[in-house]
Amino acid sequence: MIVRVTKPEAFKLPAIRSLFLEARGRGKDPERSVDKLAERARDPSVGIFIGLEGGEPRAALSIIIPGDPRTDRPLVDLGTNRGGSLALKREMLKVGLAFMRAAGYNQAWFFNGSGHSDKAYLRTAKA
Repeated sequence: MIVRVTKPEAFKLPAIRSLFLEARGRGKDPERSVDKLAERARDPSVGIFIGLEGGEPRAALSIIIPGDPRTDRPLVDLGTNRGGSLALKREMLKVGLAFMRAAGYNQAWFFNGSGHSDKAYLRTAKA
């Protein structure tokens, strides 16, 4: 099951916060980064999605839609799958694509903060 997070309070739940912190772990200040994302949870141009399996958050995805479609593309800001199935990963990608397409986009920028090569990173996005 995929749910869209629209309330900043969701990021106070340990299971959700830890999922996002793990994904942001290579950043300069992961705590602040997650707090800033939480502040934008109500923003309709920000899609924050959680993938649940067995009642537990296993995957997270955040996408930021730009202010002007003539000048930029959406940014897939964060994507992680912590112990979720391949089916959950595929469903997360479908939901993310639907969010971008509903805003009129069919291309996006991806930020590889995984520590792996871009080739490996993109391979996981295609599975």
